[in-house]
Order: sequence, then C-alpha cells, then structure tokens
Amino acid sequence: MTGLDARQWDDDTLIDNLRQAAEFAGPVDKAVDAGIAAFTWRTIDEELARASLVFDSLVESTTRAAIDDSAQLLVFEADSITLEIEINPGHITGQVVPPTMGTIELQTPDGVAGRTTVQDFGSFRIEVHTRGPIRLRLHGPNASAVTDWFSGPR
Repeated sequence: MTGLDARQWDDDTLIDNLRQAAEFAGPVDKAVDAGIAAFTWRTIDEELARASLVFDSLVESTTRAAIDDSAQLLVFEADSITLEIEINPGHITGQVVPPTMGTIELQTPDGVAGRTTVQDFGSFRIEVHTRGPIRLRLHGPNASAVTDWFSGPR
C-alpha cells in the first residue's frame, strides 16, 4: 500500500486540493498566454505584407482552355505588388508587377528550399524539388511580400 492509498480522502479534502491546484494554474495560464502573444508578434511584418490568392486557373474553368493542361496559373496580390506565377513540373516561373528587383525565396514548412534573383522586368524562375505546401517570399528594396501557402508542382 502506497502513501497515497493509506491517506484518508473525503470529499472536502479532495475539493480543497482541487481548489488549490486551480488557483496555482492561474499564473501559469497567464504566462502561457503571454508566450503565445510574444510568439505571434514574430511574424507581424510577414502578416502585413501578405500576398493573398486572387486567381487560380484550376478554379476558373474559362481560362483552362487557354493554357497548357500541365501548367497552373496563380495570382497573389499584396498592397503594393502582384505576383503572377505559373506552376510547371519541376519549376515555377513568375512575374512581379510592377517590376522590381530583389530575390524570391521558395519556402516549405521546414524552411527555405530555394532562392532566385528577380530579373529585368520582374521575371523569375525557381526550381522546385519538393512536394507539399510551399509559398514564395519576395525580398526587394521597394517591396516585400509573402504569398499564401499553395500546392507546388505535381
């Protein structure tokens, strides 16, 4: 028989012990909330520069006939720029509108999976050697943005 089993428990003792445990958990909950709030702020710049999906050729049936069946067209808009991309097997080509110099990062949930330079007139091409969700992040002197997550080449 353990010490816990040998102790006499009654309802009042049990309720008192539970009340003490609940009072103790109060400051811990506040510390957890503060930690979550601090963690959320680490991506605030990214959230402010979010480029949201506004067009997907797989959803728009009228555009499907105009493009090659192996390519998917996506358009992402942020406050000051638009990213137009074409997803092909093994790579993504795109255009930054208005044209701006900078770099494009290919991001996966595990981190950066590739990087390329934006060329004249805002064009870029990046190889994709991963499956699953990806997103693009533009770092430029005049603009920066990160796209919503999307599925990469199939």
